[in-house]
Amino acid sequence: MSNITFRRATPNDIERLGTIAFEAFYKISTDHNFPPDFSSPEVGIGLAGMLVSRDDVFSVVAENGKILGSNFLWESDEIDGVGPILY
Repeated sequence: MSNITFRRATPNDIERLGTIAFEAFYKISTDHNFPPDFSSPEVGIGLAGMLVSRDDVFSVVAENGKILGSNFLWESDEIDGVGPILY
């Protein structure tokens, strides 16, 4: 876990971020025997695309030569919201 850097997400990251979202939530769901949040990687990619494109969501990518995960800060209300955190 050394040499991890953080940066703002870009449109070039969307496919990988969405795939990570699908894989992470699919594993949690199947490990606990409940339906997955995302029916396919494409649904996760759609979510990542929406989040990265919004001006009121600050997106962060963690990487060490490859994308490891992401987090999103929703800044649209008086109280900011965090998530989803994906890795």
